[in-house]
Amino acid sequence: MKGKNEEEGAELKIAETTPAAPNNQKTYDINSVSLSTEPGGPKRSNKLDSLMAVLREVEGAKYDWPRKSFQAIISRWNQMPKGGWNKVLEFYCAKFKEKISIVRIKKMAQKAHENEAGTLTRVREFKEENTTKRRKTLDEIARVCTIKDVERQNEIDKRFKEMWTKIKDADVCSVQKTRKISSLKANYEIIESLNLVAGNFLLKNKVNNMNDIITCKGIKKSVWKESIEDKINAMEQKKTLFDKCKFEKDKITEEEKKALRKCMRERNLILSKANDVIKMELYLKERILVYKKKIEVYEKRKAYRNENTKFELYRGRYYRDLNAEEKNNHKVGKKEIEDFWSKMWENAKQETLENEEEYLWKYKIEQPSINAFPTEEEFKNIIGWLPNWKAAGPDRVYNFFIKKMSCLHGSLYKVIKKICPESYTEEEWFYRGITYLIPKGQPVEGKDFRPITCMSNLYKLTTKCITYVLQELRKVRGAKEQAMTNNMLNREFNYKIKTAWINVKKAYDSTIEILPSKWNLEIFEGNEKIMEKKARRGILQGDSLSPLLFVLCIDPLSRKLNSIYPKLSIPLGEQAFVTNHLLFIDDLKILAENEEVLKEMIDETRKFFNTVGLEINAEKSATNSIRCKDEGKLLEGHEGYKYLGITESHEGKIMKETKEKILKAILLRIEKLCKTKLNAKHLFKAINEHGISPIKYYIGIIDAEPEEYKIIDDNIGKLLIKYHVHQQPATKERLYLSRAELGLGLQCVEHKKTGYTYLSIIEGYIKEKYKLKENVTAKILIEAQTESLYSDIKIKTNHSKLFRPRDDPLIDIKQAATWLTKGNMSPRENRNLFALQDRNIFLEKRIKCPHCHEYAKTVDHMATQCDRMLSHYYMRRHNEALRCIHLQLCRTYGLSHAKRIRNHSVQECIANEYVEIRADT
Repeated sequence: MKGKNEEEGAELKIAETTPAAPNNQKTYDINSVSLSTEPGGPKRSNKLDSLMAVLREVEGAKYDWPRKSFQAIISRWNQMPKGGWNKVLEFYCAKFKEKISIVRIKKMAQKAHENEAGTLTRVREFKEENTTKRRKTLDEIARVCTIKDVERQNEIDKRFKEMWTKIKDADVCSVQKTRKISSLKANYEIIESLNLVAGNFLLKNKVNNMNDIITCKGIKKSVWKESIEDKINAMEQKKTLFDKCKFEKDKITEEEKKALRKCMRERNLILSKANDVIKMELYLKERILVYKKKIEVYEKRKAYRNENTKFELYRGRYYRDLNAEEKNNHKVGKKEIEDFWSKMWENAKQETLENEEEYLWKYKIEQPSINAFPTEEEFKNIIGWLPNWKAAGPDRVYNFFIKKMSCLHGSLYKVIKKICPESYTEEEWFYRGITYLIPKGQPVEGKDFRPITCMSNLYKLTTKCITYVLQELRKVRGAKEQAMTNNMLNREFNYKIKTAWINVKKAYDSTIEILPSKWNLEIFEGNEKIMEKKARRGILQGDSLSPLLFVLCIDPLSRKLNSIYPKLSIPLGEQAFVTNHLLFIDDLKILAENEEVLKEMIDETRKFFNTVGLEINAEKSATNSIRCKDEGKLLEGHEGYKYLGITESHEGKIMKETKEKILKAILLRIEKLCKTKLNAKHLFKAINEHGISPIKYYIGIIDAEPEEYKIIDDNIGKLLIKYHVHQQPATKERLYLSRAELGLGLQCVEHKKTGYTYLSIIEGYIKEKYKLKENVTAKILIEAQTESLYSDIKIKTNHSKLFRPRDDPLIDIKQAATWLTKGNMSPRENRNLFALQDRNIFLEKRIKCPHCHEYAKTVDHMATQCDRMLSHYYMRRHNEALRCIHLQLCRTYGLSHAKRIRNHSVQECIANEYVEIRADT
């Protein structure tokens, strides 16, 4: 036998003593070259299984493949495994459909080890020069899959193809509607697998809806409730029988006596003994109460789950129902609604086109000044901002699925880019929409509804891309800036401006004609389909592009008013701000220093409206000029007009009750939310976006001192304490920390006011309050406000203990806050856990531990430091934690299907074909 060194120094010569294959050599199929042996045959070694795996990874031409294969084999094992040449031959014949002898394939493989001189290299030299062992890519490392994952993905792939076969020839608007899925039920591993399957399928095919398979599991109706109700009925019958036996003993039949004796025997009691009868009656009464309590708890949990699901999936409806005093059951008939809305979006009145040039000729552009379209990266950002569960259009696909199927984003971008810049003709379903008629107050006639239209998602994405470009080019102010400008003008002119508030009548039924002529609308009132409607003109409420198109139509009026009529001027340093009107979509406010100019401007407005097909709504318009009283309502001294959400008097002053109404509305909304069954996470999210958010608009418009905003925070805190969401001695600062920082995530109105007030006004105040030296930015302000909260916590003895390890690099606060960011617990449970962390449970001083009677009774001592509790309580707690982790691992790897921890026992060793779990019991 050769030594190790001698063997390494030997040349890699391939023997030619193997006889050639006969002419009748069998052919091979590559699929038959498997990794498993035939039943009853000799068991193949693991090395041959690995060899087959290596061969399957080698790619190359027919004459180059043996060389590459032999290189890979020698790099792995230094020599050909026993029986390996036969496997290489089988694989080669199956792969290239060619008969070849084993001698020939050895000669082809020998070229792998020839140097430039044509001689064979040694093993050591070859391994130093050729490191051909395949390494995993970063993508493969990130995508480590278990056998269970592969099985799941194969099942999804199979079901995806089945679904594609069913729907590939169907109309887009007739496919099955996707359903909303709560985050508590969605299986994101399956969604990710579906994304991979769809991405692979997209290389050869187009894809469509696959909703049904991404929920955790199929729901099977349980009969446990009916079973418990049957038990309650049976026990109540027995109890009634005992009462009859007690008070009407003479009327008891023999059958009833037998039933009573049988009932008593079940508890080893005797009917003739009075004490035993009393025991049985008490037992029945207790069991009935226990079973009723189970049903009561179930109903509460069901209501809790349903309300949180509704909040997550139907947010707008949830807030509407919360604020509605009673359900709106109107008595307007279907025929009356149909008669009115059948005439909508097809205004028969024609515009007076002879005046068109008067408004447009000065502003014509020979060629477009810009040819812009969002990049693919910007398009993906647009998708990322889509609301998950906003009402779906006729394609019945929610944005949640579009956002999760990232493999489709590139294809969607190409389609939309083809529609917009390249003027591709879309299919008919692209312009199909569903219009919902929302009641305005208590409807009396068919016109007392507000139409909200949901177009297809492809249409929405297309219009959002156009809107994105238009918003980048616009040089106008939003509603809040307009309201602040209005306030500034009134102050500058000492509230003596002559004003007309113009309301446009049925703006959504006018002006635009070319685009709406393609719209096909299905009109619904509630869940009932009223009619189908082919639009001819107008705009859609609910479409992001329609308001911008309407503004483009109104813009010539704004230019004309500014170019002809006198303007009001406000000096701003070396420059001045000048205007004679304020315009926000269809809310127009005309301003003048005298009544004559105001009258002329109103006449010019009416002339323009006649030109473009609009009409002034005199019923909803108003003025403070006696000369213009025919154009709208003349405001008296005590009356006001609501413009851009702000109620102002006839002089233009913001009315005092405006601030009171805002504060009252905020507290009323928060109080209603506190009475709901929302979990802690959803409750504070609702308070932020529905309760507190209205104040954002009014900051900077309505005058208020910082102390007033602090009072609002205090009032909100009192409401949270009143409804047991927060405790009086708890850390107030934790309310305003984010949930990822062990807080509750409540927005601080005082901080919000600072963030939404113009920096030029309060920069000095911010620097002084937070001791800042550098220039103030939004990021620096947020960091300073957060540090201010932490500083207030540090000065509190008990409350600061939780945040002491905050700067420790070994402590991950974000991971420690997972129970807050991902947990599903009620506000009261959240409050109690906060009290524990804040050390607010044992507040009495000089109380000794009831177990050891040595140390003070504190949270830290009772939780981990008492020697007397070590052997029983702490040990039991440790074992319960181990059992919980063990059960979760067993369920993850298919070792157990138990749902309740009390039925699970920890075994020292448990295993299946996938995993082995050992526990030190």
